[in-house]
Amino acid sequence: MIPSEFINAESIKDGSISGNENLRFFEHSNIPLVWFNNLRTIILATIAGLLSFGVLALIVMVLPVLMIGFFTATIASAGLSPFLFLLAFVIPHSILEIPAIVLAGAAIFRLGATIASPSQGKTIGESWLAAMVDWAKVMVGLVLPLLLGAAILEVLVTPRVAAWIFGG
Repeated sequence: MIPSEFINAESIKDGSISGNENLRFFEHSNIPLVWFNNLRTIILATIAGLLSFGVLALIVMVLPVLMIGFFTATIASAGLSPFLFLLAFVIPHSILEIPAIVLAGAAIFRLGATIASPSQGKTIGESWLAAMVDWAKVMVGLVLPLLLGAAILEVLVTPRVAAWIFGG
């Protein structure tokens, strides 16, 4: 847990947590870091999906939802409004991030499942190649831009919304 003396409205409005002034939330340079972190997760989920016929990819995609549930329950048990927590810290950037995760999960699941059940009249290689092309189209055309937009919102908008809601 972050000690409560480190969190005050003025430091959040300033874009940092007290005692960690070097950790800045509103810096544009953080956008690629957040974007690459999400891309790394998608790549790991793809590898896991290929090794498990798509099943492990879905587990990797569900983990962020589990974390959100844990933090929401923790906030609620502390006597704070879980709705305000979700509104401040989750909803601003998840408007783009959740659709990207769902699309990526579906493409990865199809890619992994194709190995176990190829299309009728095609070899496993032909079916897998077609699924890989579809995966690449979904990733490049939809998932990467959505995750970039989500990273921009996560760095520039979400902390400001949180400061506005919790800072007064």
